[in-house]
Order: sequence, then C-alpha cells, then structure tokens
Amino acid sequence: MCYVAEEEGRTVAFMKLSFVEKVGGTSCEIETLVVEDQARGHGVGAGLLAVAEEEARHRGAVNMRVDVLIANERGVAFYEREGYETFAVRLGKSLDAES
Repeated sequence: MCYVAEEEGRTVAFMKLSFVEKVGGTSCEIETLVVEDQARGHGVGAGLLAVAEEEARHRGAVNMRVDVLIANERGVAFYEREGYETFAVRLGKSLDAES
C-alpha cells in the first residue's frame, strides 16, 4: 500500500506500507517513508505517519514497525518524537569487505 504527499501538485513525500502476520498479531511495517529535503520540518512526514497508523488500526494491526539506519540520526529522532522506541537490533554484513 503506497501513499504520496503533494504540495502545489508536486509529490514531496512517499510512503509504502505492508501488513505482516506475526506471532502476537498483525504488524504494520513502514517499508519506506521519504520526504524531499525542502519539505522536511513542515509536518509532511508526521502527516503520512498519522495516515499509516490510522490505516493500521483500521486493519486491526497491533503494532507499527520501521527499520532506520543507525547513521540516519534525523530519521531516528523523527520516529522517537512520534513515540517509536527501539525494541530490536538488526545486524548486517557487507559482502564487499574482505574478512
């Protein structure tokens, strides 16, 4: 499920959601939430997030989840301001690196 935010007929943000069945119930997963630089700080992302949470409630989801890169400090701060908390750590490994 995808949503866009527009200003003056121009797309300034995009969000993609999926719904996944987990042991504890349905989870709404934010796969992507991107806001153009010039639209940041004006409530566009928060508005899309509110739409996502309302859709999740409507579909009976029990929680919201989103992955944010540790280096994306602004993204982490955004979700924390919106009430999201760290509850898991995802690990990765570059296959380009020699070990």
